[in-house]
Amino acid sequence: KEMHGNVRNGLVSHERNLCPLIQDWDAYMLNADDHNLHARVYKSLSAKLAVVVFRGTNPMSAANWQVDVDLKTAQLDLGSGVVALVHEGFFNAAREVMPQVRKWVEGYLFGIVGSVPKDWKLVFTGHSLGGALALMVSTLAELHDWKRKPDVTITFGAPRIADKTLDSWWRSRGLCSRLLRVNVYNDVIHWTPFLTTWKWMEMLRDFISCLSDKEACIRRGPMKPQIQLSDRWAHICGEDSEVLIPGAVRGVNELFVDFSALGGVLAHLLPQCLYGYGHGMAFGGLLARDAYCGKSAGAEICEAWAAAIPQSADDDWS
Repeated sequence: KEMHGNVRNGLVSHERNLCPLIQDWDAYMLNADDHNLHARVYKSLSAKLAVVVFRGTNPMSAANWQVDVDLKTAQLDLGSGVVALVHEGFFNAAREVMPQVRKWVEGYLFGIVGSVPKDWKLVFTGHSLGGALALMVSTLAELHDWKRKPDVTITFGAPRIADKTLDSWWRSRGLCSRLLRVNVYNDVIHWTPFLTTWKWMEMLRDFISCLSDKEACIRRGPMKPQIQLSDRWAHICGEDSEVLIPGAVRGVNELFVDFSALGGVLAHLLPQCLYGYGHGMAFGGLLARDAYCGKSAGAEICEAWAAAIPQSADDDWS
């Protein structure tokens, strides 16, 4: 009945209740096995809240990586002769998992059984690949005029999923008020896809260099910026939908300031109190607006560990 998850402090991992004010979660798993895609879905009767959480990339899943690196574009017909170019991998993956999500949201037997009530809040969310899927499925739910559409879509470190046409379509339909994109500015993934990227041998050489001087790697970034951002892709609703949180490390950003490729990867990590999204959510102040799980829930999870660390989170990344 509680929503538990693993939270890390460096290499130490502990299980924590991530939403202590809600004690009556009913949880289910929706699976699309062809590409190892999963959505964990939650309902709380007391809070009148339903959440669809799309899982991010499993580093050990070749099928997930196949989705991520499929950078070809597919055409998405938005009606009235408007066609957006979307990330083919995310688009196909969304269509694979979408039927199960739609049944869970709209219910069975013509919506009589199991649907999300209209007076509940319905949230689509996800991190990384999961955020891309949340955005894509939210787009398709609107496009296909689901009977029950998400009230809000919240992404964490989601890459760009389409060209500027889809951004314009969201704006024209007044959907930007229902989108929150949470990003760490130095997160390398949320700036992808790139126009050009690093060569593998150069990354390996610089990574080995990082191992010998971790502080220099994070603070000065020995890896030179050999990437170019692509103007072919656009974030949906741009800065109007974005909230930036602190990631505690140098990394990759649009200006290539304080550049560190390894730091950019660390900034993308989720369940980590020292850096990335776990750190940003715990200490960035965004949870002060959370009326469901507890305004200080993230800080309470991490602050005991933070107090025990002799140096600041900026000084340690291991």
